[in-house]
Amino acid sequence: MDYSKVHNYARMPVPSSTANTSQPAKQKDGSFATLLQNELKAPDVKISKHAAKRMEERNVHIKSADWEQMQVKLGEAAEKGVKESVVVFPEAALVVNAENRTIITAMSKQEAANHTFTNIDGVIFM
Repeated sequence: MDYSKVHNYARMPVPSSTANTSQPAKQKDGSFATLLQNELKAPDVKISKHAAKRMEERNVHIKSADWEQMQVKLGEAAEKGVKESVVVFPEAALVVNAENRTIITAMSKQEAANHTFTNIDGVIFM
């Protein structure tokens, strides 16, 4: 057998698109716990223009502690497969897209009591 061809094969250049694809990129802070926390950190809830307008018109205000708790609950709902949800506060109700973490609309407690919600697959009580 002619081994010279085997040696030449080992010296062939590797295309750049496949070079080092099996090695993960190095992080500045390489601790596993830090990387895991960054991945698990849920993005902030966004307020659509429509919802912002409705919150202003209807004088709906959410306390910062309630806002933070809502973000956690939305993350849990999204993990369970909820897409559209109603978040019910003592003073208001918010219709939220749990997947996109976006508030779609807002209404006061009085308006929510007289409203029929459709296309909702989850309810979060605060």
